[in-house]
Amino acid sequence: RPHFQIGGEGAGYKFGRHEDGSPLTKHQFWTVTTRALAKLGLSGVRFGTHSFRIGAASTAAALGYSPPDIQRLGFLVIAERKRVLICGHSFVFWAAHRASGTALGSQLGLSQWATIEWQGRHGLLWEGLLPLLFQGPPRMPPDVLVVHLGGNDLGFLNKPLARQVIDDLQVIKERWPGVSIIWSAMIPRKVWLDVLNPKRNNRALRNINKNIKNFLDTGLGRFLPHPCIKPHCMEVFGPDGVHLSEQGNDIFLEDIRQGLQEALGLSVGASA
Repeated sequence: RPHFQIGGEGAGYKFGRHEDGSPLTKHQFWTVTTRALAKLGLSGVRFGTHSFRIGAASTAAALGYSPPDIQRLGFLVIAERKRVLICGHSFVFWAAHRASGTALGSQLGLSQWATIEWQGRHGLLWEGLLPLLFQGPPRMPPDVLVVHLGGNDLGFLNKPLARQVIDDLQVIKERWPGVSIIWSAMIPRKVWLDVLNPKRNNRALRNINKNIKNFLDTGLGRFLPHPCIKPHCMEVFGPDGVHLSEQGNDIFLEDIRQGLQEALGLSVGASA
């Protein structure tokens, strides 16, 4: 309730601000709203922050506030930064761990434009993606979704992997129509566990990536390649030949960073 009080000490409205005067973020606003909706027995799927933001700004404008004043009061601050969700298997987990120890940090130097959330799960299979995104408490749809997944499934799905990926990405688009999807290409490995012929798996992986890219190019999303991570480059892999080394993770993170810059409409090299 304190977030929505009007009046009190200081000038004007306090809508969308904490008690210390700092603006309420989009994620914080949505979290409070969905909890309130749940108590009313309503689903958060039918609601979004857009109407609140535009409604508050319109009211302020009608009362004579200038655009700079409206932004200063916090009505439009919640719209400034995009919400990015990066999800996948252990590659994502270790990339997040590596990022937190670099100068760019877990936000990849993009904190001025985006809030990045990492969800990496060890051993995650493709069938776990939709439950990861849609089961549990309602979540606010991200503006950008980066998916790095599928490598653990190669050769183990009843349905061809490329077909399964495309079908589920379409489901995500139906559930979150406004989301921008980035498919992070599956990475070839020096070693494939329980596989006698790793070159065969790597060839299959390249074909799957190609099929997914062709479909994404129709407008479903963006394809993010990792051209500098190759199975013959010993230095990019850790001792197990599966996971990436620190150098490999740095390359992986830079690829993701550049992909996000493009998705956010930033020039490559921009940082906060």
